Amino acid sequence: MAKKQKSEQEDSVKTELTTSLNLLSKEINVQHLLDSGAIPSSLDTPEKLMAVIKTGEELGMGPMTSLNNINVIKGRTVVSASGLGAMMLRKGIEFIWTKDFVTQTGGNIITEAEFEWISKVTGKPKTARMSVSWNELTRMGLTDKPNYEKYPKQMMRARVLSNAAKYLFSDILLNVYLDFEIAEATIPGHENESYTSEFNDNGDLIVGKDNTVEEAEVVD
Repeated sequence: MAKKQKSEQEDSVKTELTTSLNLLSKEINVQHLLDSGAIPSSLDTPEKLMAVIKTGEELGMGPMTSLNNINVIKGRTVVSASGLGAMMLRKGIEFIWTKDFVTQTGGNIITEAEFEWISKVTGKPKTARMSVSWNELTRMGLTDKPNYEKYPKQMMRARVLSNAAKYLFSDILLNVYLDFEIAEATIPGHENESYTSEFNDNGDLIVGKDNTVEEAEVVD
């Protein structure tokens, strides 16, 4: 009985996927996109394209904006940090860096941002601050990773935005992760997939599988 139910569920998922792909194909010529060279090379199947565009749609993005700001890493659709910053601004959330890689007494380093927005409940202005510290990241086992050693300032900024999205503005990402978070994580079924993430000279975060590198900007 359980096997039959599982089979029926799998068939239902396949049917839904096929239906979504057919609808997507009517709106966008998927094969032309795949052949165009104008999208990240990691989006190499119609299924990945559909996942990215549908995720973007649910997050309020158009198809081409989704392709430029969402990727598929270790089986998950993920948003770029720069994409998150833009999504915040579109929601009327403004932020400034009140502490930008500041070394405090005792040697701990702090990055902090102040966020301002209008409450949807009261209609009144609200402010909040979100910060991360180098000591905190060290306890998480992150600071010995190559991109934290090479680009600590940018990674701390990305972490602040990520934490703000999770704990202050959860309706923006709807539990979708940022690209560098999944690239660093161990995901069941994807243990053998190796990703690199680093920043280029322009401060853009580069996330790629093995030697295939794709761009995903971090807000400067």
